[in-house]
Amino acid sequence: MKREKLLTIAVVFLFLLNISTIGFLFFQRGHRPPPPPRMERLIPETLGFNDEQHKQFDDLRFAHHSKMEALDEENKETLIKYLQLLTADSIDNIQKDSLEKIVGIIQQKRAQITLEHFQQLKVVCTPEQKEKFNQVIPELIRVMVPPSNKEPRP
Repeated sequence: MKREKLLTIAVVFLFLLNISTIGFLFFQRGHRPPPPPRMERLIPETLGFNDEQHKQFDDLRFAHHSKMEALDEENKETLIKYLQLLTADSIDNIQKDSLEKIVGIIQQKRAQITLEHFQQLKVVCTPEQKEKFNQVIPELIRVMVPPSNKEPRP
């Protein structure tokens, strides 16, 4: 009887230890900062857009998103062609340079389109909202240009 009681206590103790260890690992995973807020909510809420401004913002956001998707598709196709250069025994440097320039041009277009988008958005704002907009810019930068991950990959 004593031996059964001792084994029962040991099993319960080990069970509780396992549960607490799993809980610790699950809840203490890296203390990462919360994800940044979504732009479609951050900007209208922070700037206090009225219904008309919100509609204009949605239209601008949709146009920007469409342009960026088109560039993403062009970039994908270019990168596929670039990586397919590896199938040849020797890489054609002229074609390689050409594809690298196209990738650079696409990145430049992405930056231009994004800057123009926010310039158009600023036009929608009232003078008071423009001041708030300027205060939101660091948050926009944090969302669009996330910090690099310094942790080495396994």
